[in-house]
Amino acid sequence: WWILFLLLFQASSTSLRGNDKNSCKNILLLNSYHSTFQWTSDITRGVRDELSDVENYRVFVEHMDAKRFQDRELTENLARVYKTKYSSTRIDGIVVSDNKAFEFILKYGSDIWSENVPISFCGINNIKDYNFDTTRIKGVAEHINIDSTLQMIKTLHPDLNELIVISDTTLSGSIFTKQFLHEVNKHHP
Repeated sequence: WWILFLLLFQASSTSLRGNDKNSCKNILLLNSYHSTFQWTSDITRGVRDELSDVENYRVFVEHMDAKRFQDRELTENLARVYKTKYSSTRIDGIVVSDNKAFEFILKYGSDIWSENVPISFCGINNIKDYNFDTTRIKGVAEHINIDSTLQMIKTLHPDLNELIVISDTTLSGSIFTKQFLHEVNKHHP
């Protein structure tokens, strides 16, 4: 799926395919979570692997660590840090993984990097809840098929009377809980 992902990224940005073979294109990968999360590690490796054979690309990787730190003040501080850190570096394209990074980019990205930088996303839940420029921002939405999972549980454990679901209060945890409760109330009252 990485080929599809990068094709979407390149399709969203003709500016990344410049005629000057000597100019280096700077790509920022903004991950919502810590680098040791398997999902984050896989995405980071995938982006680096796909761009490693391409000449004139440099990948910068940032981790928001939003599972552990969700404070509004910290997010605002990250925006200030990134603005300072990238003030002398032109970013030609941004890849974001998961909702927290996506929301960060929508809120602060134009001020930090530019309102013209093409953005590619992955792992975004409830993509229809966001209002964004679809000519500049493209990607792969994530959909958790809760209904089929619940059907499988019923098939494998027909005598099950109680199902305990554990989540948290992070953005992704709240999204999952909302999706889960919607499906349960809709299909499995």
